[in-house]
Parts: sequence; structure tokens; C-alpha cells
Amino acid sequence: MTATDHAALEAAAQLDDAEFNAALARLRKYREQLEQAGQQADEGTLECAANLTKVFEDRRWVDQLPTPKKAHHRGRPIDPASRSRFAKWVKAEIDLSPSYCYRLLNADQLQRILSPKAKESISGETALRPLSKLIKQNRLAEAPVVWQRAEELADGEAPTVTHARKALADHDKATGRTPATKRQGYAQRTIRESRKKAVDYFDYVLQHGSKEDIQELLAELDQRYTEFEQYRLGKDAS
Repeated sequence: MTATDHAALEAAAQLDDAEFNAALARLRKYREQLEQAGQQADEGTLECAANLTKVFEDRRWVDQLPTPKKAHHRGRPIDPASRSRFAKWVKAEIDLSPSYCYRLLNADQLQRILSPKAKESISGETALRPLSKLIKQNRLAEAPVVWQRAEELADGEAPTVTHARKALADHDKATGRTPATKRQGYAQRTIRESRKKAVDYFDYVLQHGSKEDIQELLAELDQRYTEFEQYRLGKDAS
């Protein structure tokens, strides 16, 4: 393609102000259509989420699943009534994907903690989805404050997922959750999870290991801790 051809294409691609604004208007209208379609698809999701939670908490589905072949996985006990096993049952029973199953369970957990008045403004699961981070971060008690901020941003309308996402960001900023504190929170959650895994592994050794296995493990842990303390003291001294 010659330079003349490139110039011709660029000239053909140029829009005047009216054409440019008209194109943007059509794109905005299409975005509104997508949003409306999403809202229609979201209708009834909170009722569905509540029903799913009832089935999950009923636990009779546990007996409809095969017994786990192993009582432990990597030293950790397998919970026969876990969310992951329930999601597999739901997939087989009503062909609902595990990821959507988790989202519905989270949505119901969130709406349960909100006040009756606040629940009236929830359009569906999608609007609550950003707040699922609060569950993962053990901050569920903060959900009512975040949702109240989402209602303020919505200015009388039902808060959307965009409002909820912005509300969570505003709340984190107002409560001093900087990137550094988020990393610290992540580290603390990892430590708690690692401690639980360590206890589970230790329980497995206690139940299935010999007396010599237990003594060797305790000796190894003591040695690791001693080496770490020596390293820490040497580092502090320098």
C-alpha cells in the first residue's frame, strides 16, 4: 500500500463532529441495551440464591454424593459437606456451573447481613458481586456500610455493579486500606491458612504415624525453629 493509499484511508476515516457524536450516541445506546439485558437476566437471582442456600444447609445432598475415596487430601481432612462438593452436586443435578453456584451462595450470605430496607435496593446477584471480596477477606460485617455507600452513589436508583465496586473502593480508602495494608491482610490470611494446614498435617501424622515418626517430626520442627532464631538474631545484630 502506497503513501497515497494510506492518506486516502485516513481521509475516509475522518468524521466530522456531528458524525463523531452520533457514533458515540449509538455506542452508548448499545451499552444501555447490554445493561438492560443484564438486569433482566439478573431478575430473580436473589430468590434463587436463597433457595440454593436452603438446599446447601439442608445437607441431604451429602448422602447423594459418593463417599470421598480418601479421608484426607495432602494430610487435610476432606469435608463431605464442603462448598466444592456441593457445587459438583449442583452441576450434576441442575447443570449450574460451580463458579455461578459460588456466586449465588455469596450473594445470599451478603443479603442476609443487610437490613430489610437495604435489601429492597438490591437488583440481583450481579450488583452484590464486588462485595464478595469482603467474605474472602473476613470483613463481612462491613458489607452494610459499603452497600449504603453504593446506594448514595446510585442517587435513588438501584445500585449497579459499578456503584458497588466504587463503593468498596471508597470504603477501603476511607478506612485506610492502602495497597500496603491489603498486602499485609493477604499475608495474615495466608498465615492463618498455613497454620490450619500445618495442624491438619500434624493430626495426620499423629493418627497414622509411629511414635518414631512423631518424635522425628517434633525434633525437625525444633531444629527449624532454632535455626530461624539464630538467623534472626544474627540479622538483627548486623
